[in-house]
Amino acid sequence: MSMPKSASAITTLVAANTISSAQTYNAEADFSIASNPNSVWEYAWAPTLEAEAVLFDDTETTSSWTRWTRSVLRYPDISLFSRGLTLSAGGGADEVGMEYSRLVYRAQSCQRVTYDAVFEGYWNNQIVDGDLWIFIAGEPRFNAVLNPSSGEPHTTSGTATLQQGQTLEVHLGVGENNSGDWDRVIVDLTITVDEVFDCCPADLAEPFGLLDLADVNAFVTGFTTQQPIADLDNNGLYDLADVNLFVTAFTTGCP
Repeated sequence: MSMPKSASAITTLVAANTISSAQTYNAEADFSIASNPNSVWEYAWAPTLEAEAVLFDDTETTSSWTRWTRSVLRYPDISLFSRGLTLSAGGGADEVGMEYSRLVYRAQSCQRVTYDAVFEGYWNNQIVDGDLWIFIAGEPRFNAVLNPSSGEPHTTSGTATLQQGQTLEVHLGVGENNSGDWDRVIVDLTITVDEVFDCCPADLAEPFGLLDLADVNAFVTGFTTQQPIADLDNNGLYDLADVNLFVTAFTTGCP
């Protein structure tokens, strides 16, 4: 007996999603100074832990490193050394800021991912105390004080559900000693896309799969502060079209 067309279509869709989801990204292996953003990765900095990120706008290549940095102040930066991909904090001896560097993975679809991260201090100096974080979809998931290279590396892993455009980010900032001179971390970050699923424009907050007040609050907050989560038509504008899309999706429900 032949398969109904609807069932055949569903089978094809599932197979397509399975193929597209079998993808792994590694921050070091994927690193490039050709463009920023670079595929799923963005290289950025921010003046504080919770401030809006700014993409690095300059690159530098020497015999020791290749890096993204700023055209004015040179730190923080994200640099590829022979020992691996590194993030530094601002506030070094020749800098005036206390900024955070940010390595950003941005979901290109609605997806469930597994992440594995190892963080090792680059310098063996006892004043190393960088402020190390992982944020997922804007929420803190991991925090530690960076150890010198002679100390134990920090490891963390887990799963996350990301809506299209949401991020998994590694942040490194200056620690309590208010100096970023030695705060540089080697980052081994791998993200595996386990599943790609249909996006629901109104399903903006956990628990995903349920439309509730949390989604309304997430949209209102995103819309009033002009965050990408509320730009539902992805045109860079925050207007009535986004409101209509959210209301329609919320009231009709999602698959």
